[in-house]
Parts: sequence; structure tokens; C-alpha cells
Amino acid sequence: MRIYWKIDLYDTDGLMGPEQESDPAQTIRVLTLCLPDEY
Repeated sequence: MRIYWKIDLYDTDGLMGPEQESDPAQTIRVLTLCLPDEY
């Protein structure tokens, strides 16, 4: 079974990328999983 995945980085409001990606206080990481036929 093949699964596609990606990790997106957002600011604490969840709207855009954080100013400092390596700072966990400013960054929310979101993992997205999907099957190839859903992509």
C-alpha cells in the first residue's frame, strides 16, 4: 500500500508560515496523510 504524506508548518494562529520555523513556541506542525487515489 502506498501512502502520500507531507508536513506543513504554521504560525500559532494556523494562518501562515512562522517567522522562526525552528522555534516550537511559534510553530504548529501538521501531518497530512492520503492515499494516491485521493491526491
